[in-house]
Amino acid sequence: MQLQLGQRSFQFKFSIGFSFLCLFFVGLFLILGGWQLQRYHYKKDLLLAYQQRQLSTPKTLAEITEPNAFPFQPVTVKGNYINSLTMLVQNQFYKDQLGFEVLTPLHITDDVPLLLIDRGWIPASSGTPVIADVLEPQDIVGVIKLLNEYQFTLGENILKPNEMPLVMQKMDIDEISRLTGRSFYPFILRLNESAPHGFVRHWVITSVMPERHMGYAIQWVVMALVLLVAYLAYCFERVVPLEQASASRSMSPKVRLTALLSLFILPVFISAVLYYYHDWFQLKLMNRGVLVTPPIGMQYLSQPLPLGARKQWKMVYVQGSTCDEQCEHIVYQLHQVQKALGKDSERVNILKIPEVHTALSSAFAGRGENNFDVHNKIYLIDPIGNLFMYYPSGTDPMNILKDLQRVLEVSQIG
Repeated sequence: MQLQLGQRSFQFKFSIGFSFLCLFFVGLFLILGGWQLQRYHYKKDLLLAYQQRQLSTPKTLAEITEPNAFPFQPVTVKGNYINSLTMLVQNQFYKDQLGFEVLTPLHITDDVPLLLIDRGWIPASSGTPVIADVLEPQDIVGVIKLLNEYQFTLGENILKPNEMPLVMQKMDIDEISRLTGRSFYPFILRLNESAPHGFVRHWVITSVMPERHMGYAIQWVVMALVLLVAYLAYCFERVVPLEQASASRSMSPKVRLTALLSLFILPVFISAVLYYYHDWFQLKLMNRGVLVTPPIGMQYLSQPLPLGARKQWKMVYVQGSTCDEQCEHIVYQLHQVQKALGKDSERVNILKIPEVHTALSSAFAGRGENNFDVHNKIYLIDPIGNLFMYYPSGTDPMNILKDLQRVLEVSQIG
């Protein structure tokens, strides 16, 4: 096959082995890119479901009727811990420290299956940890976590099935039921961070964020395109007339090597830029709250801060003279917003201020908002102390969550 481009002619030289090898890798790279794109959408949907469920009111298990309503659903249960069946999941890390996840079955009142309560993380010690018994009845609020049945294990999951507490590599409901002779719900309940008798509870929803999967997908697709272009460039050779052959000069080996290396380095560079600086390409600004420009100093709230909150981002709710039922509901929603932030939840603090002086009203009046009511509103304040955004009390908490996610993503402080 011959290709004519202007006054230049190119002859296609086909090699079965080389063509099969190149097309195989092109197809493989495209399949891997499509798989990473699927993972991107799956993680986006997973995080969105988690955020939406965290803003919902806790239900009882009897109120959950649809199977797809179980993941991340806040649940409230009452019962007694069965301390003798406390279990430990080994090789769990928190801030690069090795430890165990502690799970204790709960016997729910008037219910047969036991519900495993994930009480949090404890550091590893020289021997098997001893977990103190909890004797009194429990009124528990937590979030449902479905188990990962594809988790990899090395050898036997439970090395010492006849010793208590059971120490395992992963939570296998069928295996635990067989060893204990008891039936269990097919999911676990992650104990609320504020609930008693728990340990370190910093739940990770996903260790690989969606943006990284998108970066991988772009990298694989670009590598497939680069390989296809390189294959075509290699197979098409320029046809040089005999009288010009002696005068023509071929491309030097160094230039060819540099060109080939550039073709394979370029996709990695592009995907890295898109992953680490993807916010550069999000040109449309969509804040859901009311932006305060320039920001107002927090001293206008006339409220001293707790020591731990001074270097954090703050959601501040300024109530009226008393905190009524609506006030308590708003504060609860703010705590759910904080939980939905996942790994960034530790960067945000929630403050409820009963009354503010007229200084804040004067600050807004100085901007032309003379009738601004500072009460029954939610304010966002950065770690430096700048009040930069506010919301009316009836705002959808998902709007506050999206604004906070955007701010925490691009900010390196707090």
